[in-house]
Amino acid sequence: MARAIGFRASLAREWRSLSRSPFAQGQLFWLPAATLFLLWAIFARGVATDLPIAVLDYDRSALSRQAVRMIDATPGLALTSSALSFHDAQSSVRQGRIQAILRIPPDFAENVKSGRPAELTAWYNAQFLLTGNVVSRELQTVVATLSGQVEARRRLGQGDSRQAVAVKLSPIRARRDSLFNPELNYIPFLVIGLAFAILQMFA
Repeated sequence: MARAIGFRASLAREWRSLSRSPFAQGQLFWLPAATLFLLWAIFARGVATDLPIAVLDYDRSALSRQAVRMIDATPGLALTSSALSFHDAQSSVRQGRIQAILRIPPDFAENVKSGRPAELTAWYNAQFLLTGNVVSRELQTVVATLSGQVEARRRLGQGDSRQAVAVKLSPIRARRDSLFNPELNYIPFLVIGLAFAILQMFA
């Protein structure tokens, strides 16, 4: 009984102290709520999409235009800038207006048609781990898909059947099924943990 009375007295004393201190009220109520709302707003989309990228197309061929269309069609990237020079694009990356630069060399289509190695060069800001990984993954997917299409057209032109081409291009296929978080959403595994960490900091 004495313990219950002492607890109620302490609770009343702390409540009176809290009611007289706007700073304590803010630290206990408003600041944690505002911080959690800001954290949710940052990750509300769940996944990083439509990251701006500049493409410097020096080839201006049908194949290079196809590569540009494929890049713009990916969910993670968005072609929002056509810089006139590499210097302009580099400045845009430093200023945060774009996340990456892709350079298509002037002999890109010619090298592909003649069977010589063709190279696409990309620059991105690796200081931002999340956006850098998304840009790298999406560009690698586009390059692999475009390479497969070019090789498939070449083999079809040589008389191979579609089934034979599909087997030669991908003789072994891997099937991946995500058990948890298949959309790679950042809210379930990142925001919840950060929220508890923020509450602990304020406590």
